[in-house]
Amino acid sequence: MKKRKTPKPTSRSRARPLTRPIVIAHRGASGYLPEHTLAAYAVAMLQGADFIEPDLVMTQDGHLIARHDNVLNLTTDVAQRQEFAARRTDKIVDGVATNGWFSEDFTLAEIKQLRAVERIPDVRPANTRLNGQFQVPTLQEIIDLVNANERALDRKIGIYLETKHPTYFQRLGLTLEGKLVKILHASGYATKRDRVFIQSFEISNLFATVQSSLREAVHEFPDFFRKDDSRGIAPHAFKVLGIRKPESQPFFLKLAFEFLL
Repeated sequence: MKKRKTPKPTSRSRARPLTRPIVIAHRGASGYLPEHTLAAYAVAMLQGADFIEPDLVMTQDGHLIARHDNVLNLTTDVAQRQEFAARRTDKIVDGVATNGWFSEDFTLAEIKQLRAVERIPDVRPANTRLNGQFQVPTLQEIIDLVNANERALDRKIGIYLETKHPTYFQRLGLTLEGKLVKILHASGYATKRDRVFIQSFEISNLFATVQSSLREAVHEFPDFFRKDDSRGIAPHAFKVLGIRKPESQPFFLKLAFEFLL
């Protein structure tokens, strides 16, 4: 009897080797300490996180700081500080009417007078014991902390950055992208092989970041990064991403470009 040949595995049937998942500390170890503080990031790295994830907003004098939002009373003790009582105001941020204190109305020196508080005390009540203990960090301070922990722990640690309200800040003359790229390049994050992710709920600022950081990325993926509509991304890119492009409402897509810079 003729022996049946065993079919060779195809690329579709061939099993992919298992790899260890990447652990991303969202806002630091926010279940243990108030989020977006150096202490929360440090604990996350000690717990084994591969990446830490700061949200970035701008100050009045153009510094990038880590806050969940530009509304400072959500995450700091600004409401208890009488010297800043007159700064409370009403604004519309990305279409939402908000009353409070805003990062773009404070210089970095003033921000440094504030202290972080737990953003959602009903969910994380234990963190409130640390209210008022930690400063608001800058992006540069976070990068310095990552570098120090890489040396102490003898392993690589990445940063997974999210730019908040980039169009809003741009209209105030506080463009995030150029400042972000400048800090990253000066800190040694210069190629797409470095451990950096950048994410945003807006498309156009991701495209602008690509343009101002690694032009070669545009050459490598011209169909994906071509900017030919008001939302800042080519219509056919949505097909590549496997999603339907909405036509009747504002579109916000959260994208992470792996090792972008």
